[in-house]
Amino acid sequence: MVKIALQIKANLDNVTDFHIESFDDFIWYLKLDCTKCHTHSDTYHDINIKQSSSISGSRGEANFLMKCKFCSQEANLNIEPVKPPMNYTTDDSDNHTFKTLVIFECRGIEPVDWQPGDGWTCQGVESSTKFGQIDLSENKEWMDYDEKAKQPVAINELEFKFVKTFSSIFNSRNQFYIINLISMSSNNSSVASSSSSSSSNSNTNNTYESSLDQLRSLLPNSNAKGMSDYDVVRSATDYIQTLMKDTGTDSSNDKK
Repeated sequence: MVKIALQIKANLDNVTDFHIESFDDFIWYLKLDCTKCHTHSDTYHDINIKQSSSISGSRGEANFLMKCKFCSQEANLNIEPVKPPMNYTTDDSDNHTFKTLVIFECRGIEPVDWQPGDGWTCQGVESSTKFGQIDLSENKEWMDYDEKAKQPVAINELEFKFVKTFSSIFNSRNQFYIINLISMSSNNSSVASSSSSSSSNSNTNNTYESSLDQLRSLLPNSNAKGMSDYDVVRSATDYIQTLMKDTGTDSSNDKK
């Protein structure tokens, strides 16, 4: 199971307090990727938090169930609201800030694309005029006119990204891998050279190699498999520091 946050940023013109009007009624339009065979869905799946289906094998319920048509892997997804709910302001817009909109708890699938659809709201900066049922389906932008303030209003340049939450990546097992590698990396040459002389050293070396493999799988760098041991440990350490600075998340490519 992995938790993936959907984060957004947007340019707000003469409006503020941009957010989802009703979280319970909001439809999430997602394209999904099977984590086993990495097949992308061709169409958007519409998912709502009020939907609920039983997972096979009496493993609880989920907001969305899917069986991959290529590898037959069974997968599911749950929608997890963020607290407090996201409210995007003019300050966020001016600072080009990404904010977490929702978290998806995923098993066997991961979101790869999203359409914002309708069901958004905001208000005028000067007039506090409320604009409801905003539809961002058309090019992910919206325009209107604030009669009270006598000025045009708009939401545009909407971007989003999916990020794996810090808790999903830096769990207790991965924490062990990183701490273990940091403590062992300086002794790797001696461990490797003597690994054939004793079962103790052999076990230590196997643990070291296993930890390296786990760290390589965590790193977002596609060339991680070709990294030296030192670079893997260094990159993992830098990666964790980046996650901590990014309020507990790992950033991926931005999308518009």
